[in-house]
Amino acid sequence: MVEKVKNSCDEAEVINLIEEHKLEREQLLTDHLKSQQALLKDMPLQSVLKILGKMTSKKVLEPGSSDTQALCDRFQSQTALTKAKNHPFHIFLSSENYKRDQGHQGKTKWEPDSSILKAMDSAFYKSFMNVEPVAKRFVVAVDVSTSLSSVVPGTSISTAVAAAAIAMVFARTEADTHVLAYSEVGVSQLPIFTSRHVFPNSSRLVD
Repeated sequence: MVEKVKNSCDEAEVINLIEEHKLEREQLLTDHLKSQQALLKDMPLQSVLKILGKMTSKKVLEPGSSDTQALCDRFQSQTALTKAKNHPFHIFLSSENYKRDQGHQGKTKWEPDSSILKAMDSAFYKSFMNVEPVAKRFVVAVDVSTSLSSVVPGTSISTAVAAAAIAMVFARTEADTHVLAYSEVGVSQLPIFTSRHVFPNSSRLVD
């Protein structure tokens, strides 16, 4: 069946085969990307996050389309997020990479869809329910020296933003968490995230 899909140039046939045999994205050719609209309904969110940019670039996901709305609904569904078990930090990275409007090598470019970004922001907060507390005491020390101005390899975010996101995960999921900041000048305690702030060098709002 996989060979039949690979040898088919008929989009309608490919879509029928996808729906009939529950084929997965890895079983399709790049030329069949448009047919992946048929996959969106059942595609795991983990897989969707990996190809958001490409699907937007290829117009599989277009502003205001029913497919885009259905995907946004999934991102905002607590049930879907719980089933997917996505960690909030993974959703955060995917959102920031999608917002960047191009792949890491710059070969694929797209115009980020505002409704998708808004839905991913919602998914970020709701996914904290997927982090199971261990009920221990944590001290999270964040390096705030100039060394954190670099970019995390394989992503579009700075090490400072990554550190802030990780600190937030601890602060929101573990009741006994203390966040410290340290640099060449010393160590100081940072307030736990209890009101909305902006990550440095990022437009994302966090609690």
